[in-house]
Amino acid sequence: MIKAHSLSYSYESIDIFQDLNFSFEMNQFYGIIGPNGAGKSTLLQLLAGIRKPTTGSVLFQDQPIHRFPRKTIAQKIAVLQQGGLPPLGFTVREVLEMGRFPYQSWLGGEKTNIDGIIEEAIQLTGLTNLVCRTLDQLSGGERQRVALAKLIVQQPEIILLDEPTTYLDIGYQQIIMDVVKSWQQQKQLLVIAVMHDLNLSALYCDHLLALYDGQIIASGKAELVLTSERLKEMYNASTVIIQHPINQSPQLLLTQTKGE
Repeated sequence: MIKAHSLSYSYESIDIFQDLNFSFEMNQFYGIIGPNGAGKSTLLQLLAGIRKPTTGSVLFQDQPIHRFPRKTIAQKIAVLQQGGLPPLGFTVREVLEMGRFPYQSWLGGEKTNIDGIIEEAIQLTGLTNLVCRTLDQLSGGERQRVALAKLIVQQPEIILLDEPTTYLDIGYQQIIMDVVKSWQQQKQLLVIAVMHDLNLSALYCDHLLALYDGQIIASGKAELVLTSERLKEMYNASTVIIQHPINQSPQLLLTQTKGE
């Protein structure tokens, strides 16, 4: 579980968040939504311990997260950031081996046999035919699958994803989200994802947290958070909300505001 207690963060005298309080439970998939500039990625970095709050605290296992050694945090929490892969000359296999860094001794060795761990990640992300290729030989969608596989090799309990489907076509978006959801359910993990695509958020996330103007203005199931009124407030967008015909999750349609 991760908790935020009276969490505030300022950057260059500008308040980004003010007195946030929330908790994320294990074995759940959370989506953080909000307009550009709302501080979604900054919040994710605070949850990961990459940034320190101005006031308040982020609690991991009921202790302030910054008190834990970085290596301990890396064994428990994995972060997928935009552009988080190493230089393009590495092979897929080499990148996946980097996911075991938090478990290595100062000499670079590890007692655990990692071959089975890496093979599981390869199978889960469908990378079997790409293992020997270098990153520069892969498409954007394939590289994102490699980044996700590296997280799986890390064997965390909590996964933080920063816009995992950005710049991907709809096929790769579906693949990435299917893999994350399957992995989360199989291992009973806590996943917290910053999401721009609200329809994907509603399809895959158990809970949504809406961030706007430095505050959490709504949290809960997608059908409670994604309303036309709230989307107008947050994004100044005119929408119609319909139910997905298969799973009944809310899906939004944009409407024309001019030229009708």
